Amino acid sequence: MKKNFFKILIFALSVFLAGCKLDKSKTQNFNNYITSSGEVLSADEVYVTTDGEQLKDNTFVYGQKIFTNFENMDGFTIEDDRFYPQMDVIVTSEVGDTVLNVNDLYDAKKGLSAKLKTLYGELILARPIHSGKSYTAKYNIRDSKGEGSLSSEMDFSVEPNPGITVEESGLTAQEIYLFNTDSRTVITTGNVLFNDKLQFQFEGLKGYQQKDGFVALGLSIKVVDAKGVQIVYNTDAFENTQLTKAQIDEGVGGTLIMTKGRLNNPVTWDVEIWDKNSDARIKGTTQLQVN
Repeated sequence: MKKNFFKILIFALSVFLAGCKLDKSKTQNFNNYITSSGEVLSADEVYVTTDGEQLKDNTFVYGQKIFTNFENMDGFTIEDDRFYPQMDVIVTSEVGDTVLNVNDLYDAKKGLSAKLKTLYGELILARPIHSGKSYTAKYNIRDSKGEGSLSSEMDFSVEPNPGITVEESGLTAQEIYLFNTDSRTVITTGNVLFNDKLQFQFEGLKGYQQKDGFVALGLSIKVVDAKGVQIVYNTDAFENTQLTKAQIDEGVGGTLIMTKGRLNNPVTWDVEIWDKNSDARIKGTTQLQVN
């Protein structure tokens, strides 16, 4: 008799658990070290992409644009075939300082079609984020029409563009990168188009000497194609120019526009900066595939 009662009790407990709705979710994507937990809201998978390609680690290049994908989300309150998500992203440094805090990546008032199942969080890894450092990115998603929420967290590090070679002799820079002034984006691949307005940027330059509150720098620009044909050579773009420390802190560099014509890819682009009041100098070199 006691044995039958025990079986009945276990069966009743199993039925009770099967009837409960589990509103808590927790997942981890081991490729990107992303951990996610939710109340009511859930995602089948959370992962990072750039240019449509899924990334397999959590080390990125300075200036890279990454997307955190929350695939096949569920749990939102649906009203008139729409749902109303809110998404924030907070980036903190290794010591816990908040370096970036962006609210309302989605317009919760407009809402989204209920057919849309994947949400995206965009993050550009540029100033105030810096290379050579590690960070933590945390996304918070909320249902503005309900009680649901989901948080996703990822530790990551940022490295300088490996396609840029730097030679330092007295002068140093916090960041050296390529910038497209038309699209306002950092170039991380070396692939550019004819007539793009490009900058070889040196930010946070240090090691120069000031005289009477001004800095005298020299800057040369040289571009050579794969067959050694010299395309551009400017011996000193800063000739007779005085700069302030504030201007230099914002960034200095060489500007280039490759007009359409015959050339042999890849082209090599050198920018060298030197202090005219000392022997300090710095040089950056990269290769571009111009299409």
